[in-house]
Amino acid sequence: MLTRRLLFSALLLALACSGAMAVQTLNSASGYVLLPDASVMAAKNTQLSAGYVATEGTSELSKLAPIMPCHGRGFNLRAITGIGGQVEAGLGWQNVHKRSGDANAFTLAAKARIMERPGSGLTLAGGVLYRSWNTDMKVRFFDADFPNQTQLYLVLDKSCPGGGESRWTFGGSIGLMYDHFASASQQFAVEETVSRLPVSGLGTIKAQDFIEPFIGARASRGGLTILGEYKPQLKKDGFFYQSATWALAARKDIKPGVTATAGFMNFNIPYTDADTGWFIDISYALPK
Repeated sequence: MLTRRLLFSALLLALACSGAMAVQTLNSASGYVLLPDASVMAAKNTQLSAGYVATEGTSELSKLAPIMPCHGRGFNLRAITGIGGQVEAGLGWQNVHKRSGDANAFTLAAKARIMERPGSGLTLAGGVLYRSWNTDMKVRFFDADFPNQTQLYLVLDKSCPGGGESRWTFGGSIGLMYDHFASASQQFAVEETVSRLPVSGLGTIKAQDFIEPFIGARASRGGLTILGEYKPQLKKDGFFYQSATWALAARKDIKPGVTATAGFMNFNIPYTDADTGWFIDISYALPK
């Protein structure tokens, strides 16, 4: 808990001077690695991205001993475009291969700039993300399914003038996110499994809602940016709907229009107690 408070405080300090970069996250919106910032893709700009992700953790659906590992590898394809200078829209498709089977998700995202104050450097944006999961997984004694997810958020950036390529500049974002996990059916083979999960009716994991703050920070010099972000875990009655979301990564402009990002993060499929994983990602801005 102390570590989380220190991380939150350190990132909050970065709000004194931030800069915006319209580069895609792994979640089909511009921002950090997984979490959004208040930047919006410029009008008529389109960016394509592809990532490779290694996930680690244990399945919350496996409540019978021994614990079921939830390690896997996957890839992620995304596109984002700017509309009218104030709105961006994105879509994505991701596939994760686990020891227990495969899962894939289709994502829709949109973000709109609500306020921009050039004098004070404040920018406020709001967004929505919807992710639909399709699974072919068997976890111990039952077939596993994952919930469709909806996220609504507000995020505030604070910016200041850059210092040129020879100096580091710092930036940050702070926001509030609403997460909704729809109910998800599970085909249980043994009653003991049902008794240890938050089920509603026969073989249905309960729908759940969460409201949590999130924060991100960046340090940039020339074409290199160091990124950090954090959002608390989504846990109810001892059951993980989503582990804490955090990432530490480096983003580099390789050449005009091409940006690569790589680092570590704590993100996995729903219903997982996630451990640290890693990723690599590359984005390409289409010529206008």
